[in-house]
Amino acid sequence: MNKTYIIFLASGNSRRFKGNKLLFPFQNKPLYQHALDLILKKYDHVIVVSQYDEILQYAAQRGATSILCLESIHGLSYSIKAAVSYLNTLEKPFRMIFMVADQPYISMNTIDKLMHTKHKLASCAYKDKIGNPTLFDSSYIPELLLLKEDQGGRKVLNKHPDEVEYIQVENIRELYDIDYQEDLKQLQ
Repeated sequence: MNKTYIIFLASGNSRRFKGNKLLFPFQNKPLYQHALDLILKKYDHVIVVSQYDEILQYAAQRGATSILCLESIHGLSYSIKAAVSYLNTLEKPFRMIFMVADQPYISMNTIDKLMHTKHKLASCAYKDKIGNPTLFDSSYIPELLLLKEDQGGRKVLNKHPDEVEYIQVENIRELYDIDYQEDLKQLQ
């Protein structure tokens, strides 16, 4: 099986949250650290994309590749393209798992399922609710590089619905992402 890189997207602007949600304390540590610590326990090929020095330093100290992306203020596509542009210089084929930093309940079992799928495209789901993380084979890099503003990888997945495997998560909480401070209170 091809090498798989985990791309940890930690650049959100937190407009709806009213403060930097990624640095907001959640269960005794910043929100972003929950998912990042999980993947760093087991996987070596982790790339963290962020506009925040604190997150990049934390990741680098733990062996992850850190990519500063100040352009992410303009939308999600800039963070995706920063990681993909970096990876595009490496030997292909490979696969990429895109994770978001505001999903504190994602499980190792779910990441392992994505790692072991034989499909070239995959997304997590709970019954009919689709969410992150997602997986892309390197053959989809040209399409990922065409994303604009706040478009995410879902646009590419939607163009190829028959090629996507949906990895079922064990609990819908794994798909919860944090957009508002009330979301955190409900998850505590």
